Amino acid sequence: MSNSTIQTACEQRKISMQFNIPPVRNELVSPYPEFTSAQLNMRRKVEVLKYAKQSSQSRKMTSKEQQAQILRGNYRGNTLFCPDDYKISHSSSASGVPGPYVQLVEDKSVPLYNYLPNRLANAVEVGEDNTEWSIYVLSNVSCPAGLNNVTNISTLLIRAAIKKNVYTYTYTAPIVYTIQGTSIPIDTSGVIFKIDLNNISTKIYYGSNTIANNTSALSFPTNAFQITLQPSSTITTDTYSYSASLYVGYMTISNIYLNTSPGFSYNFGITYNASKSLDYSNVSTNTATTVSTNTTTILNNSTFSVVANVNDTYTIPSATNCVVNTSASSSAKTTTFSGV
Repeated sequence: MSNSTIQTACEQRKISMQFNIPPVRNELVSPYPEFTSAQLNMRRKVEVLKYAKQSSQSRKMTSKEQQAQILRGNYRGNTLFCPDDYKISHSSSASGVPGPYVQLVEDKSVPLYNYLPNRLANAVEVGEDNTEWSIYVLSNVSCPAGLNNVTNISTLLIRAAIKKNVYTYTYTAPIVYTIQGTSIPIDTSGVIFKIDLNNISTKIYYGSNTIANNTSALSFPTNAFQITLQPSSTITTDTYSYSASLYVGYMTISNIYLNTSPGFSYNFGITYNASKSLDYSNVSTNTATTVSTNTTTILNNSTFSVVANVNDTYTIPSATNCVVNTSASSSAKTTTFSGV
């Protein structure tokens, strides 16, 4: 077995362990805090012994058997008869209770808790988990632009209850466009900053390797984003900064065709490029000339990114030293994942 195969197997096991769903462990909390655990246990033990019936009592005992039980102090077979109006104690050894000697006391002032008189000899029934897969989403994850940047946004884990060997999935998630610039060296009032998104794609990883046949397609709600730079008149320094964010709606990853054997896991990443440009056709000639001279600096000092899997905890800040021209989406923010 090659080192890469071993590494992939280890990575798959690590992800499976990381997203393991343990069985539910319910801790019982007594509704009677005024009574100790020992008191409740004693009350329950005595009740069990009062009505326990041994298999040997299903037939009439012989006189020798009756005499033997009398000599052992256990006649009537572990059955205690206690009046209702006072406490009574009885030796655990005389009642055939194994373990260290204790004095069994029936105290009817203690409630009978966690006692099931009609017990069935059935095995414990555990509900079957019918979950076919689990999707683990990284919320509010920033995905910077760049053809060499691949940002992981979620992990898919195939569960034991999977019904088919292959599935075609669809993934939708709300996204926010965000842009910011620092150290802008000139007054750019009225200049339009344009972003055009291209080379948008999904990378799907099995372990650390991309899958061989990636049929998925990634689309954004809009491939264009525009703002108008409007530095505040109160800025007195030689440079200024700006920022803007906009909720644009849902990105969609469609036609995700995957082999779905139990235990398989996949990581989903997105990549795209953002082409930046300035439009200063509507500004004064002097401003246009200055902007033209400093275009490279303005573009290099500006960064664009997509925030994926946005939920209601993500706060979209107000624009600073700019105005957003692109329309915002009013749709709810819900990530969905489905397969057929």
